[in-house]
Amino acid sequence: EDYVLERLVECDVYVLGAPRALRAHDLNRCNIYVVAVGGSVHVENIIDSVIHLAARQLRVHAARRVKFYIRTLSRPIIEDSRDVAFAPFAFDIPGRSENTLKKHGLFEETGLWREVDDFMWLKSTPSPHWRVLDEAERAPPPTYDGPRT
Repeated sequence: EDYVLERLVECDVYVLGAPRALRAHDLNRCNIYVVAVGGSVHVENIIDSVIHLAARQLRVHAARRVKFYIRTLSRPIIEDSRDVAFAPFAFDIPGRSENTLKKHGLFEETGLWREVDDFMWLKSTPSPHWRVLDEAERAPPPTYDGPRT
């Protein structure tokens, strides 16, 4: 199925399945955790959030102060975004993530998380809109060990 996350504020969202596609828009101060998306992910108007996901494709529009921990099979695309940072995907659901990632062809690290195309910066110099998240700034790899009470 396709998943849609919309108009969320101060939420932690765990997508435990592997949707065919994911669309997220109008999120503010959220933490999103997704092991695998079989197809594409489109996010729009995301502010002060953290997103962990593995997907074939990621397209980001109008993001501000967002950290992306990702693995993709194509170069991530950003447009009209500012102060976004990228790091390698590390989210894990013990006993489940490895099989899910392998099933969707997302198990191998591609390194494309650091090869971002900025459609608002077509110059040969590095884009000022995104950066690689310094290792010292990266959060420890998150895991999911069941629902919180």
